[in-house]
Amino acid sequence: MEHSTYFKALFVCVLLGLYNLYAYSSPGSQPAAPHGASHDWQTQFVSRLTSSNKPFYEFSGVLEQSPGDKRQHKLIKLPNGIVALCTQDADATEAAAALSVNVGSLAESRELLGMAHFLEHMLFMGSGKYPDENNYTEYIANNMGTYNAYTADFETTYFFSVANPAFEGALDRLSRFFIDPLLNPSSVDREVRAVDSEYKGNLQTEGWHINELGHHLSNSSHPYSQFSIGNLETLQDAAKLLGVGLHEKVVQFYQQYYSADIMKLAVAGNHSVAQLADWVVEKFSEVPSQGNTKPELPGHPLGSAQLGQVVHMQSLANINILLVEFALPDIRSLYQQDPTLYLAKLAGSEMPGSLLHYLKQQGWAISVHAHLHGLNEGFEIFPFAIELTPEGLHNYEQVLEAMFAYLQMLRDLGPQKPVHDEIKSVDMLDFKFYQQPKTMHWVVDMASGSHNEHIIPAHYLTKDSVVRDFDYQAIANILGYFTMQNYRAFVIAQNHSVECLDREKYFDIAYNTAALPAKLTGSHVMDWKSYGFHLPKPNSFLPDNTDVLQSADEVSEVAKEPRLLQANSTHELWFKQDDQHFTPRGSIYLNLKLSNEGASVKDVVAAAILDACIAEVFYEEFEPARHAGMQFKVDLSVSRLAVRVTGFSNKLPALLNALLARIQTFEVQPHIYDIVMTQVKQGFENAKYAQPIHQLGGERKQQLNKVPFWSTQSMQAVVDTLTIDLVQQQIKHIFAATYFKMLVVGNFIEADAKQAAEKVHQMLDTDSQPSYAHVPWRVVDIQPGHYIYMIQSDDPNKVNNAVLVTFYCGPTTSNKHGIVMMLLSQMLYDQFFDQLRTKEQLGYMNSGTYDFRQVEKQVEQLQQVKLDDVLEVWDMYVNPETATEYTRSLSLHFQAASKVVV
Repeated sequence: MEHSTYFKALFVCVLLGLYNLYAYSSPGSQPAAPHGASHDWQTQFVSRLTSSNKPFYEFSGVLEQSPGDKRQHKLIKLPNGIVALCTQDADATEAAAALSVNVGSLAESRELLGMAHFLEHMLFMGSGKYPDENNYTEYIANNMGTYNAYTADFETTYFFSVANPAFEGALDRLSRFFIDPLLNPSSVDREVRAVDSEYKGNLQTEGWHINELGHHLSNSSHPYSQFSIGNLETLQDAAKLLGVGLHEKVVQFYQQYYSADIMKLAVAGNHSVAQLADWVVEKFSEVPSQGNTKPELPGHPLGSAQLGQVVHMQSLANINILLVEFALPDIRSLYQQDPTLYLAKLAGSEMPGSLLHYLKQQGWAISVHAHLHGLNEGFEIFPFAIELTPEGLHNYEQVLEAMFAYLQMLRDLGPQKPVHDEIKSVDMLDFKFYQQPKTMHWVVDMASGSHNEHIIPAHYLTKDSVVRDFDYQAIANILGYFTMQNYRAFVIAQNHSVECLDREKYFDIAYNTAALPAKLTGSHVMDWKSYGFHLPKPNSFLPDNTDVLQSADEVSEVAKEPRLLQANSTHELWFKQDDQHFTPRGSIYLNLKLSNEGASVKDVVAAAILDACIAEVFYEEFEPARHAGMQFKVDLSVSRLAVRVTGFSNKLPALLNALLARIQTFEVQPHIYDIVMTQVKQGFENAKYAQPIHQLGGERKQQLNKVPFWSTQSMQAVVDTLTIDLVQQQIKHIFAATYFKMLVVGNFIEADAKQAAEKVHQMLDTDSQPSYAHVPWRVVDIQPGHYIYMIQSDDPNKVNNAVLVTFYCGPTTSNKHGIVMMLLSQMLYDQFFDQLRTKEQLGYMNSGTYDFRQVEKQVEQLQQVKLDDVLEVWDMYVNPETATEYTRSLSLHFQAASKVVV
């Protein structure tokens, strides 16, 4: 199961440039205040009875809900203390449930580390009502579902999705985890090895290294400092040394902490809220209540001994990151004010006057991320991550000085209401025109995000995702914590100016700890004006018209696909007006086919570098558009230029035109070129550090199936031969002769689409492209037979292996064929996982899926498929006894560097 922490999410954000990884739903903004809302969870609940006369309590107030959310919600409490949200979505194609227990790895004793994670695994191994170990997983897999769980510092969350008709059965099976779990002694050895396998799978993962060292170097008297995943040493071996049984201890942990009073449940599907509530009460009322069983934590994990320290950490990959952690108090009671959002929006800005704008001008940084990923109980740690260039790494102290100068500016100027109001105005639009998340994401967010006891019942749906009234004092108080006296810094890189002689125990991380210099720890007054810092200007991209151009009453029939409006020698134009969602949003997709005849690997790398340069500049220049609820993506390769804009439709055509015009006049600046070249070279170098299974499923698989294909090694070999002038020449190549396709969808009319296409045609003003100028990708024709490709790891520290087996079934010419393959994959998956992971303990990451395009006709074919059809596909392509003549299978074997390939 997935073992999650906020820091893991943070590190992914730093490397991938994602602002918010775990954002299942964000209704956002300021709705009307609910009438009669009470801060008391007792007085606003009234007694109810289910259809079978079982008692429960229902919230009688008004839930704060977006007018765009057409679902029905019911908030209930069970007599044993479980709080449950029931959501009816009449259009849901699946049902889902999530139960989150407000206890995680911070509840573990120092003697048996990883116990919370181990218990998470053990609960899947059968119950008194369903004693078969695989009953839960097989039931869900056999009903088109998925399942998982994760253990975090403060919570353990279990969740699944399943076909609507099978929901009651799946919910009943999940409930038994918490009523009569078997926790069989016979499962202990196998599941502790599964935990150990998960631990070993993370040994070469950079995010886990950062996460573990941050915990390890925290206050040793605080459970936050403990190793949390667990392995054979901390569980099985530790139990033997203590002279106790591991089974006895996992049962004890379950009985001590798993109480109904600290559980939150969320269920959703196409069933009525009354039916969902009946099922919840019927199935979860038996969960034992023991009161509040959460452990009390001893203060803050970052005390005086940890603050004021700089930690040099040796990274696995070639990365340069400056991570700054600020110690904050518990801020859960401020969820309505959300004072850290003000700082996060400004600190992450790239606009002129921002911290990142200054650091990029100096050639010191690539990105800045400052954002909380969930709220802790009893304390908070705010991460401020800066991705550095090699020059920035050398000057990391000056980078810290610049950061504190920017923070001082924010304190000196004080919280500005116009800045807050701009954030709020965009969220008001998001709230009004709510975009519904996937059912699984919704229930996980509702269950895991509801442990904050300060949330009033009326805010249960929106929680801290709504930007409410401006609170000057709350923001000013929070800004007061971002000082030189209240932080520690991590410098993460492969090479350091100091020796990293200390070693962390579980991940063998090399590091060095020292006191920060006095100039970075005192109460110095920074001259922030000398850095050119200032607050951002008003946003010109904010939409000024959110009218919806078509209503549901005007739609007689929903269009299944876009219509072709124009087709000639220069372009195609496709259009589909929004006839289902009726929101002021839309998308425009522009795809320019470029002449790639005779393209070389050098051309491919030059195009990739130009693409990255454009992204670096555009992310800053067009940041106001992103803040105004619009997103854009420019994707340049040797064969195409793709531009996508999406969001509020009012100013999307203007944004598209601005992006295209900027590309036409784009000039690669030396400092941007240097930053990008550093990133590209690091990317080539770090490819070998990826997880073996990811390497097999990515580049290695393409290498054997796609022509032409240029490997990382071939591109790495030519990157140093490129110059800024060669990269700049790619711009001329783009606009030499083009043919473009455009798709306009959403809150537009035909005239809008035609006007947008005409504007692009005028801006390009190039000759039409001859058909021979664009060479399409080709797919390798794999002949019948079995092929094995052995790959030796380039990373000497790699300890894990991987195998990827692909069965080539030829072109899927019928919808029925595709449906049968999908059903066969679904039938095999659970057995595949159980055999390789559970029984044989051969690894943790297993997969057996078949990817295909889901189209409406396949749904019709699904009802006609019989078992004989599935067996026919099995015998033709997979069964080794009957498929010899037809089978084309390719096995990719990735072996650790310490292994010998034979």
